[in-house]
Amino acid sequence: MQTAPRQFAHVFLFACPICSRPLVTVCNSGNRNLEIADSRQFHPVCYCGWNGTLLGVQALKHWSEPWTDKAPVGARVQGSCEE
Repeated sequence: MQTAPRQFAHVFLFACPICSRPLVTVCNSGNRNLEIADSRQFHPVCYCGWNGTLLGVQALKHWSEPWTDKAPVGARVQGSCEE
């Protein structure tokens, strides 16, 4: 019997506001709920030189994947959805 994953990788797909290239960013969480991660700010950088802040709710797509490895999660942890 397999145990349920305790963590999830939240994957966000954005379009660059300048050149429309795809931008991908990820955060990890102990919660599969997409709505919690949607409120997070991301700071992607594009090949065209654009960099800025995008909210998770601005993503074209957002999904979560089970993550069986244990990675740091929590407030003030870089890369965590709870950051």
